[in-house]
Amino acid sequence: MLAYFTHPDGLLHDTGFGHPECADRLRAIHDALASPKFSNLQRPTVTWEEASILPLIELVHPRAHYQTLRAALPSAGHSF
Repeated sequence: MLAYFTHPDGLLHDTGFGHPECADRLRAIHDALASPKFSNLQRPTVTWEEASILPLIELVHPRAHYQTLRAALPSAGHSF
């Protein structure tokens, strides 16, 4: 099974000019997946409280990447 997970806040993330992980890329993916040939694509609704972030991150990144990001977080103002 292939599933597509997304969140509207992803469109609010400003990665700066020229970065490939930008809101326009997310919009293009969303528009492409709206095509009838993807009508069978699973689009589960998962709230943040239901999701365990590490297993989701490990689907696409090594655990060390997650640990590096966690270590770089400021002590206040951000969480995950």
